[in-house]
Amino acid sequence: MDSLRDLCRTIDNTLLRQDVSVVEVEEFVSRSMEARFRTVVVPPWMVAHAVSMTENSETGVSVVIGFPLGYHPLGVKLAEIDHYMEMGSGVTDFDVVLNLSALKSGMWDYVESEIRALAGRLSDRIFKLIVETPLLSEYEIRKIGRICAGVDGLDYVKTSSGFCGSPTTEDQVRILAETMMGEKRIKVSGGVRSMADLERFVVVGGDVFGTSSGLSIIKETCPVL
Repeated sequence: MDSLRDLCRTIDNTLLRQDVSVVEVEEFVSRSMEARFRTVVVPPWMVAHAVSMTENSETGVSVVIGFPLGYHPLGVKLAEIDHYMEMGSGVTDFDVVLNLSALKSGMWDYVESEIRALAGRLSDRIFKLIVETPLLSEYEIRKIGRICAGVDGLDYVKTSSGFCGSPTTEDQVRILAETMMGEKRIKVSGGVRSMADLERFVVVGGDVFGTSSGLSIIKETCPVL
């Protein structure tokens, strides 16, 4: 990274802990805005408040859809999207969990049709698809990468929800990057806890990073913050 600002613009700072309080979320959003992180990710019931707080700032708001397990019916995912769309342009990014159950069942046509339907609904927002690479074989990572590379309107493939029990690895990101050949950007999430983690994922193809450690990462770079 050339500068602290460049670093911050690659981080979606995340706070999705189940027992988090409103006061903690407000402090988190305020500090994230000060750092000029790319977006904040907060519990769904706090999204509207985060949108209000980040108005006229450089920090957007990412929302999670079908989170964290992904096997919601497509209609439910689309209804969630519509709910957040009604909050206006302050909801900048949609991180949608893939139906991993359908993928593991070999229902590749269903998986692709769902992704295309989601992309159609999100044509004017940033659409990130969470594919849970820690739970996929190399064959499955390559196949979903090829499908995603051909979907117009999909902006990022995101490695993990961070809730699947295993961290993202460098090899998983490398395989995904090799397969998509630059057609889609990659958001690495699930295991980005330090500057060293971020740097090793950049080397293998990561573009944007989801982490609950954004503030501690930038403090490594600039300890006075």
